[in-house]
Amino acid sequence: MENLEKEKYVKIWSFPEYRRYSPGECAAPRAFDKLSMSGTLYDMGCGTGRAGKWFSEKGLDVTLVDFAPNAPEVDLPFIEACLWEIDLPKKDYVYCVDVLEHIPPERVDEVISNLKSCGKTLYLQIHCHEDGFGKLINEKLHLTIKPQEWWVDKFPGCTSRDLGNTVEIIYETNISE
Repeated sequence: MENLEKEKYVKIWSFPEYRRYSPGECAAPRAFDKLSMSGTLYDMGCGTGRAGKWFSEKGLDVTLVDFAPNAPEVDLPFIEACLWEIDLPKKDYVYCVDVLEHIPPERVDEVISNLKSCGKTLYLQIHCHEDGFGKLINEKLHLTIKPQEWWVDKFPGCTSRDLGNTVEIIYETNISE
């Protein structure tokens, strides 16, 4: 499954129109302001990496993570990895926007567990609707489309906000140094 998903994303990232809009880049200022961020950050499922670059320019020590090696277009540390197989050192923040809905349903719990183990504070935005870009490669990209409440229930004690067709989740883990 990992190889099939990876091939799909290597293919879609070859389309300039898929690179044009970055939900992660758009959400970065909101996350930064809400969390008064400083320290270290993983940009999980980083895509172009433009969000990570934005955080880096604000002084954070950023590491990009994605399993499509052709996705990042910025010069920051990059780890090529599948989110349901990662085991990474802890950082202050995990930033994960427009990613979890792309995960196969049978892998969502593993990915969430891995994200929780990688950071002290998680900032997530999850789209709860079909994608429009999969038609470029005749593939479905949003594989786990669930109501906002379903996602919120995966992060007990989180703070959440309805952003229309998207849910914003801030989750504090119990990880200490």
